[in-house]
Amino acid sequence: MLRYEKLSKMKKKVVIANVGRAEAINEHDIYRLLEENPDARFGTDVFWRTGSKENFESQLWKLPNFTGTYHRAGATASPATKERAMEIALTNVRNYLQTGSSRNLVGREDYI
Repeated sequence: MLRYEKLSKMKKKVVIANVGRAEAINEHDIYRLLEENPDARFGTDVFWRTGSKENFESQLWKLPNFTGTYHRAGATASPATKERAMEIALTNVRNYLQTGSSRNLVGREDYI
């Protein structure tokens, strides 16, 4: 979804966080953007897959404007925390489907 053509149009001091699927952002293109634009920031807790498992050997780790986690936070949350997160997510989806609005909407104009 996000390749260099779109990434390069973002504001100079953009902060991009990927907590969905790594493949939503092209790894080589986000690396290029961060290398060319040291004011941009990228954080992720998901990584691109090699075979059937996440590959944590990304070149992104070498960049000072990259932050990553090893996608373990959700696995260690308490059952109560997981349940509350699910309630919030479901409420947000329900509100969006019913009204077209939800909490924490991301506006394209904030980035481009």
